[in-house]
Amino acid sequence: MRDGNETMKNKIIVITGVAGSGKTYLAKKLSLDLFIDKVISLDLLLPLMKMMSNKNNKYLFTNTHNAYQIDNLDAVSAYLKHSKAVQQMLWPYLDQIDDKIFILEGSQLTRDYLENLSAKFNVISFNIYTSKENLINNYNKKSIIRKSNWLSHIDILLQLQEYNKIMFDGRNYYNDNSSNFYNNIKTELIKFIND
Repeated sequence: MRDGNETMKNKIIVITGVAGSGKTYLAKKLSLDLFIDKVISLDLLLPLMKMMSNKNNKYLFTNTHNAYQIDNLDAVSAYLKHSKAVQQMLWPYLDQIDDKIFILEGSQLTRDYLENLSAKFNVISFNIYTSKENLINNYNKKSIIRKSNWLSHIDILLQLQEYNKIMFDGRNYYNDNSSNFYNNIKTELIKFIND
């Protein structure tokens, strides 16, 4: 039971996964179905972060699937450097949010970062992953409206997906585009929101 003087933490729903896993679509659908006003997408914040950052932060000026090309690092080490650069820029934005509940989605949200977030917020996380076939189909669809080189880095993205599945053990959700996938997450979130 909560003490009457205890301040309740605001709640963050974190949705992470590699590009094309379905996290953005999931975040938007959940926000509509559960009447959550604010969805923060790192894809939308990144251009602003880059404008506000000094140009020496080279890992901010890349992305998860080709960060390894900067210093010839392995894919996971470079991904973690990119993620850390994004996470450091994200803190001031999160400090300004006073919504009692909001969704944060992006591929740079690592397990360590979520542990840091939990000091200030009540956090629930979902690491979304899918099959290689689904990723390729999603990349082909997105390439019609968006310039990306995801397909040429499919092996890197699959490696990062496997890494995240290990890091998010117990919080992994396979996106097979079924209503069952969505309803399981929605049910868990309703409990989280009402708790």
